[in-house]
Amino acid sequence: MSKRIVALVSRGMTDKTAVTAWEHEIPLLEAIHGEGAITPIEPADLADRVEAIVIHGTTQLVDPKNPRIKHVKDKAGNEQVEISGQLDGKPQTITMPIDRINAQELVARGLRLGAAFEGETAEEYDRLVRCYGMHNEVGVPVVEYVYGRLREGRFDAALRGKARLAA
Repeated sequence: MSKRIVALVSRGMTDKTAVTAWEHEIPLLEAIHGEGAITPIEPADLADRVEAIVIHGTTQLVDPKNPRIKHVKDKAGNEQVEISGQLDGKPQTITMPIDRINAQELVARGLRLGAAFEGETAEEYDRLVRCYGMHNEVGVPVVEYVYGRLREGRFDAALRGKARLAA
């Protein structure tokens, strides 16, 4: 059964990006970026890599570089953010408490890491066609290049964990 994972995509010497994807997407990413360019990350390894700032009690990330967001402290010294914007054409500022959490906690709160894929095979195949597009060398969708056509059944087998790709 395909599950949600975090993987590190190496796009070059200095460009490494963490992505959350389904296990069945890893062969697609390898078809695009090259064999060995994708490294699955264990959930325990996430804790040391990233600290996230979220609105208290949610999984809503706060971008500290956003010019509309200002870090402040309340009278008790608790961290908060002031978010400036427009409401009905009038300037508004909202103050909200924040939490600093590590990525492992964030994953546990909302990214569903380890959750089994439960969707429909045909809908997922179509999503992957839209998401990954055409293979740049052979002119077919990347998902078809990796798994063959939907009716061949290899994609369904990969989703359900019934078979591995042919070598």
